[in-house]
Amino acid sequence: MANAAHQRCTVADVCRLGIAGGGLYRVAEALLDVGNGYWRWKVAHLGLMSKMVGGQQGTAGTSGEEFLMRRITLPFPELRRLRGALHVEELAPSPA
Repeated sequence: MANAAHQRCTVADVCRLGIAGGGLYRVAEALLDVGNGYWRWKVAHLGLMSKMVGGQQGTAGTSGEEFLMRRITLPFPELRRLRGALHVEELAPSPA
């Protein structure tokens, strides 16, 4: 059963808590790891397709390389944005 405190946690809270966020933090980090693997697969697929097909038209009438390049994105952008913003906050100088 989920911890009562976790039931009211936002994604920002989990990111802010870091390792103290327990299982929720581990899930968030695992999502980022899966997303990174997905992105690497997309880049590798583009490289392979570029070598095999070059600038020719892709399957189903797509523009080939150009189409694949536009589709290479990192999943979970909100999680990445929140996590990145927290790192910026940590690096910001504290007021005197």
